[in-house]
Amino acid sequence: MIHPQYFATIAVLLLVTTCRASPRYFNTCANGCGWRLDSNADGSVYISTPNNGAYQLWNWNNDLTITDAATGLCLDSNGYYVNTVTATCNGGNYQKWRGGPNMGQVYNVATNLCLVVNKFHLWPYPPIWSVQTQCCSQGDVMQNWSA
Repeated sequence: MIHPQYFATIAVLLLVTTCRASPRYFNTCANGCGWRLDSNADGSVYISTPNNGAYQLWNWNNDLTITDAATGLCLDSNGYYVNTVTATCNGGNYQKWRGGPNMGQVYNVATNLCLVVNKFHLWPYPPIWSVQTQCCSQGDVMQNWSA
């Protein structure tokens, strides 16, 4: 027989293990649909065409961090008009993200700036667009993400 004081502990353990988010793709229609948030082992963050690789899978965690499934590194904002990167998770607000303020947007807790595709920075073929944080703008397709 289980002692009553352990029921709460068991319930919390079940809740924590069942609420863990599964990895997902962050899709965008910036520059036409069919793009995904992507990264690499060097910590660069960009969008590219879907390849179903682990670098395109992300976990949006209960602590508000977004981690790359391939590396376990956190999506990190470096401020306004600076490319986002993945870095070792440190618990800081530059690595915490929320949805909003408008539908489909993702904004940084430290800066209140939205995750945006940098339409002015296109790397050579195949087309790879860098990702930054900028002022949130309603209706801006470059700031619209779906998971």
